[in-house]
Amino acid sequence: MFALGVLCGFLLVAAYTDIRWRRIYNWITYPGTATALIFNAAASLLGRLGWVDAGQLEVWGHIGLTQSLLGFLSCGVVLVVCYVLFDIGGGDVKLLAMVGAFLGPEKGLEALLWTMVLGGALALVVAIWHVGAWRLVARAVVVAWNFLRWRHRSSLLPESSEARHLPLFLAPCALIATLIVGGPTGFPPGLSSF
Repeated sequence: MFALGVLCGFLLVAAYTDIRWRRIYNWITYPGTATALIFNAAASLLGRLGWVDAGQLEVWGHIGLTQSLLGFLSCGVVLVVCYVLFDIGGGDVKLLAMVGAFLGPEKGLEALLWTMVLGGALALVVAIWHVGAWRLVARAVVVAWNFLRWRHRSSLLPESSEARHLPLFLAPCALIATLIVGGPTGFPPGLSSF
């Protein structure tokens, strides 16, 4: 699928800049979103004119302009809520909205969920690495006890912990999630039973 390859190219560049400089730049996300929208609009037009048949459009990864816009908006709105309520970066919002523009609303939201699951697993690994597994479990017990007893919310990670200030690299997670969701057969064989 041509569109999936183009999307993975944008995500590879974003993953590199996210890891190297801790930023996802607009010069990656804006052209990526425009490419998805223009590609789907042009492919729809070529299909309506009869210059390209439906089989070719499917091989190219065409989802239609409407689905592209819905994917962009659905993923974008979910991430804007995360941006407002949680500590997620603006580059992550634009990156996952771009993914939605390429994949459409259903696969885009699925890729977004996979990205968050993979990002959460990565965050847990980072927290265990920097804080220690036993200290993290002990802190989780204290936090749960404080919440159940006094309805007091506190952070799982101590204020002085290095892990609280480490960046979470969502672009590599988005690349992996896109490969899981948008691959030629969808889920890998072992994951389809979940």
